[in-house]
Amino acid sequence: MADAFVGHEYVEEKCDNLSEYMTAKGIPMFVRLLISGKMKNGYFNLVTVNEETYKITLGTPRGRKEYTFKFDEPVTAEGYDGKQHKITFSIENGKLKEKHEHLEGDRKGENDDITLWQFDNGTLISETPAKKSNGEEVIWKRYFKKL
Repeated sequence: MADAFVGHEYVEEKCDNLSEYMTAKGIPMFVRLLISGKMKNGYFNLVTVNEETYKITLGTPRGRKEYTFKFDEPVTAEGYDGKQHKITFSIENGKLKEKHEHLEGDRKGENDDITLWQFDNGTLISETPAKKSNGEEVIWKRYFKKL
């Protein structure tokens, strides 16, 4: 099932609900303004290292993260916040699932940072949900094209 994601580079064309997502995550307005531009022009690349091991490169032109992993086996690595995360990649219902558990900092123990990657008519789409204070869900949705 991972084959659909392997071997191509993708770059973000557009996104929906970034500000709403950051608001739901409790990020203050000033900080949202500072970082929103840095969170655009995303990048995705997944390659096979060997039969069971993969390397994924994610990020933006300002900074990328590389993670080498086996599906369903957590890896400990630095997240975008500069702090250690336990990151698990899996395939569920044809979607690539990326789940982060925060291991340090003010979000230690939180494990609700989940991104689902899927294809829709040749476009790679990522969806990252967050709950607003009223319990309503908002989804940061990104659209990627193949390079």
